[in-house]
Amino acid sequence: MARTLALHPHRPQHDETKSDWKLWEADILVEYGLNHHFVTVYNPTSGDTSQSFIHGFDLKNSLILLDGLYPRPTKHLQSRNPLWLQIPCTHGFFNLQVSLVETDGYRGSELLTVKVLSTELSHNRRWNTRVYFDARQGPKVELQLDLQPIQTAFISNLSRKGALLEIYGKDIKNALNPKKVIRGLFCFNQQFQLSLEASVKQCRFLRTPCCHTQLRLQFNLPNDEQQAQLETFIDAIASPHSFGSFSSSNDQHKFAVA
Repeated sequence: MARTLALHPHRPQHDETKSDWKLWEADILVEYGLNHHFVTVYNPTSGDTSQSFIHGFDLKNSLILLDGLYPRPTKHLQSRNPLWLQIPCTHGFFNLQVSLVETDGYRGSELLTVKVLSTELSHNRRWNTRVYFDARQGPKVELQLDLQPIQTAFISNLSRKGALLEIYGKDIKNALNPKKVIRGLFCFNQQFQLSLEASVKQCRFLRTPCCHTQLRLQFNLPNDEQQAQLETFIDAIASPHSFGSFSSSNDQHKFAVA
């Protein structure tokens, strides 16, 4: 059984500008602008996450003036580049879907003007759709670990950036030290399999409810075709109606894929 927890940063952009500003939304922008608190900026095109702060805003025209992004984007931002701004607030996270209007200044001292298209509140700070599977019910992964026999793992949760795997049996974490690069055959279903390279981000051995190793992986730059196939698979089984079905599992949240 699959479950999901996600925002929807990859949904199609629209050209309508937000016009239904509420007082509490303006208050958040004022607070972060006056106090120069950092806001998170996510670029769904490249997957980059940066920080910036608000210099000013014009709610009548739904425009926000941002400082340059840090760290600098891996690719130069173009006009109409879709972006998401995220601001922590009392009710969770205030997310603004925006489009880049223009960039002023020189590299290292830019100012970005963005147009606000829509806003939403969320309790999920992560940007990538994430699907969760019950124990031993997720897709299988065949891992080749150095000179050891091939290990069979089950996907516990999956996003476009990485996965949490469970390997049942003896403790194998000594063969999976952090930063180690491994390869695996991810058997998502009978028609869809990918051979992916990934870096080990975290590994731990648990004795309950049975002995198993939990392995957190970050995918290492899948090619465009693999990335598109992976996103299609995730989107196909993701359901926005299941948002709350996993929110009570605190232990999994602490070990979730970034």
